Amino acid sequence: MDLTLRLAPPENKSSNGEQGAFPRHSPAQRLRLEEIFLTVKYPTHEQKNEIAKELDLEPKQVNWWFTYKRAQVKNATQKEVNAALRAEKEILLEMMERQKNVFCQACRDSRLKQLRLENELLKEKLSKLDPSYMGNEELSLELKLGLPQRSTDGTYL
Repeated sequence: MDLTLRLAPPENKSSNGEQGAFPRHSPAQRLRLEEIFLTVKYPTHEQKNEIAKELDLEPKQVNWWFTYKRAQVKNATQKEVNAALRAEKEILLEMMERQKNVFCQACRDSRLKQLRLENELLKEKLSKLDPSYMGNEELSLELKLGLPQRSTDGTYL
């Protein structure tokens, strides 16, 4: 007794012989659908029925064709927009990288003034800590690092 399951051959075959594929529209049908799509992106129910009769298709097939065509156009448009945005982003990132360390003259001058002011304040603090330092360029390592100073007997001041 043979218990193997026998399947009927699939009824839906595309023009190139692939099994399980949806039946394709003829080139003439596709051309006419494309022409209509150029003028009407969202056909009414009545228009879909007329197109279906004209092309010997079911209204459901016409509906699906328009749905997929709109999605296809939307995806293509989105890809173009995304590519343009990516290119603009790259340009902006390059510009930001070039501008990273560039300051305008006013910013540079104000930063320089700020550094000079800080330098004067630090010199003033240093002279209060060590009155012997008045323009002495040779500082002990402790003063350079901001550590407490050692006295001659080895204790810290």
